[in-house]
Amino acid sequence: MVRRRGATSKPGATDWFDILFASTVASWATVMAAMSFVAISALIPNFSIERLIAVISMLVMAASISFFIALFACVILGLPALGIVGLLNLNDWWHSAVLGLLAGFIVFVVLTGGTFARNEVFAGVLLLAGAIAGVAAWRVRKNLAVSH
Repeated sequence: MVRRRGATSKPGATDWFDILFASTVASWATVMAAMSFVAISALIPNFSIERLIAVISMLVMAASISFFIALFACVILGLPALGIVGLLNLNDWWHSAVLGLLAGFIVFVVLTGGTFARNEVFAGVLLLAGAIAGVAAWRVRKNLAVSH
């Protein structure tokens, strides 16, 4: 996953692209796994080929849209989070998970206006996606620090 550095990059420089890309993929995969579970569980009681095709097309559309939402959220919230991690020297995985939880909560509030009525599962998925994205960022950051 770690790209090779070209001659133009400084040795020891933090590779923000790898960190943010890993966070984006981790949060996107978490959200897509939850959406797939919900879609398949709704399909099981009344299975038909037409419903299967509808579920697959909905998941493909959701995958393409949700990746860009995850990318936007990871860039907007990930850069300040990485700055906080570096500034406060937060090097443990759980520090990144807590910052990811906070980022997931911010995304939830922005997307829903903070209304928890009928949105508890959605909030839980976004909090989990944020925490997993934070741990993914920590892992890539740790690997980059070791390789330099």
